[in-house]
Amino acid sequence: MRFLIVDIETTGLSCSNDRITAIGTIVYNSESPQIHEERCFNVAKTRKYGSAQDMEAMQKEVVHLFDQCDRIVAFNGINFDFPFIVKWLGAHYDHAPADTNTEEHTGTTEEHENESCTDFVNTMQTIHELDSSGTRRVAGINNTSRHLVWPSKYVDFCLMSLEYTNKYISLKNLCGMNCVKAVKSGTGLDAIGFAEREQWPELEHYCQQDVRVLLELTQRAVSHGLKYPCHGYTSCEDLVHVIFDVAMTSSVKSADMHAGPEMSIFQAFPKKFQQACPQKRPRMP
Repeated sequence: MRFLIVDIETTGLSCSNDRITAIGTIVYNSESPQIHEERCFNVAKTRKYGSAQDMEAMQKEVVHLFDQCDRIVAFNGINFDFPFIVKWLGAHYDHAPADTNTEEHTGTTEEHENESCTDFVNTMQTIHELDSSGTRRVAGINNTSRHLVWPSKYVDFCLMSLEYTNKYISLKNLCGMNCVKAVKSGTGLDAIGFAEREQWPELEHYCQQDVRVLLELTQRAVSHGLKYPCHGYTSCEDLVHVIFDVAMTSSVKSADMHAGPEMSIFQAFPKKFQQACPQKRPRMP
């Protein structure tokens, strides 16, 4: 199973008004413990100093990565990362994977990018659903268009929390709940500043940090599943244990199944809670 793990940096939070500055990627094969390819695409640098041909070559490389992978792993990628990527790709996104013609498109570039972004978000919101047993599945895909193929590949650990617990979770808290070390050298505002000041190595390094964290979460998900809290972080009860098969299809773990090694998340809770309730241990589902 070939995973493409993706995270982006932007000039702001609005897909309509802001732009991508960097796209961090890792290509990982679940059958091998080694990373096959790791790269950060510095879109801001290419936009400022590269030619139109340089940008087009970069777009085609990103499209190739998305086309060739089996799963696209992201955190809040559905609501944030992917709409930005689709807008940036423009006409490259609209062509079917097998389409190699150079058909001319009507309308301005900005209009075309915004239409692609809107279509992608609408598809994302309708293509996935939970069946009666709580298993996350994908509706039937009968089209080779990227509008359907790419959304069918996504695994979004943030959106998964909303599906199973009816609330969002931060990447930091999800890592804490699952014994994954999340390392950050700054904030999103720092990343914006790196791009504005043309500190390209710092921008790329910051972008790749979350990608490496997502890789660890992916490996954790495949080997142990992931824990999601239902009622905040002051109680060890009511955890949802989401498990994954080799294709990264998720479902809720049965209560009578063995939790497996290294699944205790007691150490992830604040010391104040541990000291206040030293006799209370987490109840695993």
